[in-house]
Amino acid sequence: MIFRKDTYYDKLNKFTKNNFEVVMDFDRTITTDDSLPTWATINGRGILPKEYDFERNSLYSYYRPIELDSEVDEVVKMVAMEDWLNKHLDLFKKYELNKEHILDIYSDKDIMTFRKDFLDFFKYLDNNNIKLDILSAGIGDFFLKFLEMNGCSFVNLDVKSNFLNFDRNGNVIGFKGPLIHALNKHDFAFKKDDKEYVLLIGDQVSDIMMVDGYNKDNILSIAFVSDSNMGEIESYKDVYDMVLSSEQGFNHILNDLKGVIDK
Repeated sequence: MIFRKDTYYDKLNKFTKNNFEVVMDFDRTITTDDSLPTWATINGRGILPKEYDFERNSLYSYYRPIELDSEVDEVVKMVAMEDWLNKHLDLFKKYELNKEHILDIYSDKDIMTFRKDFLDFFKYLDNNNIKLDILSAGIGDFFLKFLEMNGCSFVNLDVKSNFLNFDRNGNVIGFKGPLIHALNKHDFAFKKDDKEYVLLIGDQVSDIMMVDGYNKDNILSIAFVSDSNMGEIESYKDVYDMVLSSEQGFNHILNDLKGVIDK
């Protein structure tokens, strides 16, 4: 499935190599729908005691339905998401997640799976010095290590995410800043800088809020829609310029970019 609004090519054709930047989500945007999100990569790996796995799964079973329930009041849902992440953080502290654990886990380059053709897309941005911003409700320490292990070094990269704070022994003691979750990304949105246009790529309807200050006509927005979110497909079509199904990769986006930048 590929759905494009009439505005898609009007916006795309305004792009040049030097007049836009890219803003993306990470989990299930850069990675596939069936890939582990960063918050789940420790679970079941024997890195922490089995009690961690049990308590982590109990939190997931309680809070995940709240996150997905469209009938839950947004304020109630926001509080629930913050509670969820803080309680998961408490488990990291309780069971002494350490920096060395992260290095051990992410030494496995296959722990998560990139969406098809993402690496080609990434390299194209890097080779053309196109700025890439990532705004993620995941754990920044985790996915940056994953990118590094897969050879994704990028000079022109800015990241907003949940980064862990460690004590002198390398154990987790908290977060470095305020919590980012799926429902409050607008509070951390990338502000318009010297670039006139932005290419925004996400997988949730709420990801449209990852930028602030841009004229709406200067935001080219693209979403990957998972099978579980197909019930909201009309909402995606309302806010995004192009909608791709879960099995599709970055080749459509990359080819379209090349068509206007390399001409």
